Amino acid sequence: MSYNCSIDESKISKIEHGKFNIKLSTLFELARGLNVNPEKLLNFPFEQDE
Repeated sequence: MSYNCSIDESKISKIEHGKFNIKLSTLFELARGLNVNPEKLLNFPFEQDE
């Protein structure tokens, strides 16, 4: 994954564990590395605190 995305392994780990907020450009880079549309990475249930 790190090789495909040109993103450091430690940064990917932090993203996976929710310890790092990513930029939109990083989202596009991850999507490119995974060979998916960025929309697929953003398609998840969202609950808003009231």
